[in-house]
Amino acid sequence: MAEPGHPGIPSPPSLPSLDHSMLRTFLSTSLVILAMGGAAQAAETPLWIWNSPTASANQVVCFRKSFSVEAVPASAKLQVTGDNHAAVYVNGVQVGKSDEWKEPVSVDVAKHLKAGANVIAVEGRNDDGAAAMVAKLVLKDKAGKTSEVVTDTSWKCGEKTDGWEKPGFDDAAWKGSADLGKLGKDPWGDVFGGTAGGKPGGGGILAADQLSLLPGFRAEVIYTVPKGEQGSWVSLCADPKGRLIASDQSGALYRITPCAAGADPATTKVEKLDVAAGSAQGLLWAYDSLYVTISGSYAKNGSGIYRLQDTDGNDSFDQVTKLKGIDGSGEHGPHGLALGPDGMIYFTAGNFTKLPDALDTYLPPKIWQEDILLPRLWDANGHAKGTMAPGGWVARFNA
Repeated sequence: MAEPGHPGIPSPPSLPSLDHSMLRTFLSTSLVILAMGGAAQAAETPLWIWNSPTASANQVVCFRKSFSVEAVPASAKLQVTGDNHAAVYVNGVQVGKSDEWKEPVSVDVAKHLKAGANVIAVEGRNDDGAAAMVAKLVLKDKAGKTSEVVTDTSWKCGEKTDGWEKPGFDDAAWKGSADLGKLGKDPWGDVFGGTAGGKPGGGGILAADQLSLLPGFRAEVIYTVPKGEQGSWVSLCADPKGRLIASDQSGALYRITPCAAGADPATTKVEKLDVAAGSAQGLLWAYDSLYVTISGSYAKNGSGIYRLQDTDGNDSFDQVTKLKGIDGSGEHGPHGLALGPDGMIYFTAGNFTKLPDALDTYLPPKIWQEDILLPRLWDANGHAKGTMAPGGWVARFNA
């Protein structure tokens, strides 16, 4: 790592940016859109439902609910989740999927509705133990009047078969659903209100329309990360082609080509990158390269700062260069990367990260010590016991 002033340091490049006409929302979990209140009818409490009071391992149950609207509503906020999995369709179009019951599907489905008859269809899948599905649709017309469609025993349930999710499917032979209790009951809690499993904050997060934005910006959901398949995304950057690159906290890198503004989120393209880098707490695109902070290990590469390059122009990273090994791991380990106005790349490390011995220069004098007046009292649970100054640090290096 080096300080600025060395010859040959290039001027800062133009950073890739997202479309600034709007702000889009990426989440490592499913979004929850809060139900909107209305003056037209009292809010209904959804029921947790299944095809029977008991479930079997690896069971798949499909649900359908038909309803009608006089005109296409101004908004139609749909929330759905299932223990353990739920795939959600509106008029035959898949609008969302959840693989963690604490993280509901939440999406505005107004553009998928039509005047007259419509259908919501949900494929529920159980891994083992208890199983249930719950859903709530809040419709708001152009006059501001609201109405709701919620799960209850009138929802038809049956086995998966061809066309089951489409409006024209004949579900006359399907039976009504079993009532497993109102939304809010144990063990699931109010998963739509942010108290999944009875614990505040367990299931709810801000929806796109709940974000505070500057004038001229709007937010929309363009992808819901399936945690069971792609993990928990903890870092994100943009490449020169307007695509996003994200990293699972303990897994692979993913490249995302966002859907067009206002388009169906299902058209967002996500690809897993075949490269020996991941578990990244920091990502940065600069100088025609992807800089990656591996925290812990991924493939055969341990904690440190890496530079990924596409040397043959085929849009794939074929060269991985380790720039600096870092002694640390986890959320308190090697962390973020940012390009500074001086053209240097800045790197942050948490308090469980040892300062490398071989640094070219130090801005602060290397004389830090622990100054205490009274005997030290380490954390009774052992957290950070033995961690001495500097507890977290920032360094910078040239490209």
